[in-house]
Amino acid sequence: MLMCAAASCSAPQYDDSNLFEWSHGKVIAKPEHTSSYVNSDDRWIDSLGFKVTDFKAYPISSQNNKYHCTVRIEGLQEKVEEDRFEQITIVDSKGKELFRDYDEMFGGTFLLRGDQNRDIYFEKIDLDDNSFALFFGKWFFSCCPQEPGDMMIIVVSKNRATLVYNGPACVIAPVDFKSDNFSIEFVDNAIGLYDEERGFIFTPERLARHTVYRIYKEGNMLKFMSREPTSYNASGDILRFYRGYQTEFKKVDSLMTVYCTPELKDCLLETINTSGYDFATNGYADIYPESFRVVKRGDKYVVSFEYKKWPVSNEPGKDSIYVKVNKDNKISQIIRPSDNYIVP
Repeated sequence: MLMCAAASCSAPQYDDSNLFEWSHGKVIAKPEHTSSYVNSDDRWIDSLGFKVTDFKAYPISSQNNKYHCTVRIEGLQEKVEEDRFEQITIVDSKGKELFRDYDEMFGGTFLLRGDQNRDIYFEKIDLDDNSFALFFGKWFFSCCPQEPGDMMIIVVSKNRATLVYNGPACVIAPVDFKSDNFSIEFVDNAIGLYDEERGFIFTPERLARHTVYRIYKEGNMLKFMSREPTSYNASGDILRFYRGYQTEFKKVDSLMTVYCTPELKDCLLETINTSGYDFATNGYADIYPESFRVVKRGDKYVVSFEYKKWPVSNEPGKDSIYVKVNKDNKISQIIRPSDNYIVP
């Protein structure tokens, strides 16, 4: 479901920087990449009488085999689930704790890799002989797939573990963590990218409104890049909304949620429920879905359509309305051309 379609925009323009810094052999995290992280104080678990179970232990080593540590996959259940656990603990070869974090939504890395193999709990990228990066993933809540879970990156250098990245990540293309040219591209929200039936759809048109991030390896460094949203033509989204609006009656509420602002959605539904008048279609009900056409004109879009005339006529009636979108490219206003009446 995750990778229904994958594409990247042509000739992307990225701003490039280091994900973290090195200082005398030590990893220095950057606040802009870790400020969202709050280390969970798990002492409350003990106070409630819960016991943390050590599900799996993975010994790992640096490339030169001089430094060793163990990643423990832990939780409160009796056994680890295929795609979810609750705590990670990293200890060195002497059992000293280097890093620990509790989160109810830890999961396998399938959301980062873009495949359905769910029992891989972290990924390792070697940076140099003494250092490597560990990638962990967290679930999004199933009710809100447009809000992706977090990606956590921890760099282990000699006998120190440092969190260098924590933030929402919805990966837009399959990732090969074994590649010498490791690279991962993602967005930090999936608004407008998720379809209830087809899952995530990552086309250039849909991604154009999102900031796209990229993390890749260069020498012993992970580089961080971002590409800001491009000028976006919302004609395609508006067309999809109107055709769906006329054919998928049971999904009108979800269609409005995806394509319209909350204010416009509330206004349209209230008017329909109180007076029966639909501003979205200029009051027409029997519209031919395939007749919709959308053209961008200045700061608004012209939505034209054909409808059944009553009494029945061989020639359909024709009309149009104007639509405006906000900075997030969601339909924010509808204008009735006959009198320039605007809602909301």
